[in-house]
Amino acid sequence: MNKPSSRLWNVLSTCRNSGNVLAALALIANGALASDLTVLTAQYYEDPSLYQGYLDEYRAPPRFVFFSNETEALEIIRSGIKADVVQLCMNSVAMWQNEGLLAPWDRSQLPQVALPSGMAWSAEVLAEYADYYVPFEYGTTRLIYNSLQVPLNDVETLDVFTNPEYRGKLALPASIDDLAAAAFLAQGITDWSSLTEEKLEAAIDWLELVHPNIRYYWDDEEQLWEDLAEGEVLIAWAWNSIYHEMRTYNRNIALAPASSGASTWHCGYVRVKGEDDHLTEAHKFVSASLSDSAGQKIMSWGSGFANRDVQNRYAREFDHDKAGLAVPDGPVLRQTPMPPGFRQRFAQAAREIMTGS
Repeated sequence: MNKPSSRLWNVLSTCRNSGNVLAALALIANGALASDLTVLTAQYYEDPSLYQGYLDEYRAPPRFVFFSNETEALEIIRSGIKADVVQLCMNSVAMWQNEGLLAPWDRSQLPQVALPSGMAWSAEVLAEYADYYVPFEYGTTRLIYNSLQVPLNDVETLDVFTNPEYRGKLALPASIDDLAAAAFLAQGITDWSSLTEEKLEAAIDWLELVHPNIRYYWDDEEQLWEDLAEGEVLIAWAWNSIYHEMRTYNRNIALAPASSGASTWHCGYVRVKGEDDHLTEAHKFVSASLSDSAGQKIMSWGSGFANRDVQNRYAREFDHDKAGLAVPDGPVLRQTPMPPGFRQRFAQAAREIMTGS
């Protein structure tokens, strides 16, 4: 199946009246049509509907610098590339703050929003990082599978990744935190805030055990989407947004039973320490990212939106449960910050396993 990504199409369609879509995108990427603000984020988040209020006021988008994962984002900042605003998930926020990389937000310049109740939020963690982190979207990572080719009882637990019958048909995420969630859940661990040496070693051992069966560690949603659609990948530990897109075009892709476990996460925006030249623009950008148009776009992708009022307003258009966002009645690991030393050691071991080094 060669369906163009709905996200990519939406980005392109915003430039459809320019007369030259590729030229317009090239100008934006090179900063010729950009404002002074620089935002470090993942691809697709340059979609204008995610910051329409900012665009209306400044008549130009920010300069965007893209990363494929948050490890790369950290390397970009360490390399000396300047960014005012960075999109990060909670575990990375904790790590960046521990390294002294973050500057506080002025909450008086940001809208007062109420967070959706339930699954992805940890009040204690949010309170600890409230000055530095503005939540934006949330989701789950779940086991999804091809229901035509994989029996239901094969995906009742994450032990399916150890099954040699599916060698070369399995995908795990390259994201360290999502990968860690799978490895710890496979050991029955649902809280990594108080890890022990024994638990850490068990998770690393599991990753080594399943590695020969893995087709690849995905960091490209589109590639995984295509391989699931074409049957090249039958089972994946994947974001609910991928499931949300897949079920629209291939109803053979299903969520595994709750017994297989789930991980919940949330991501948002931070400011980089020492980048104070565009404070007003940074606050305007983040304020716009919590608006109705941003919420509609995020929900169209299958993610939950961190502004409860906006999400509730469009509840009829957005089926929270069918998007895979409902917390299953099974093992759930919330991606709150992992103890720094343990995260670093897991990350190093995981990269060595993934690369075969």
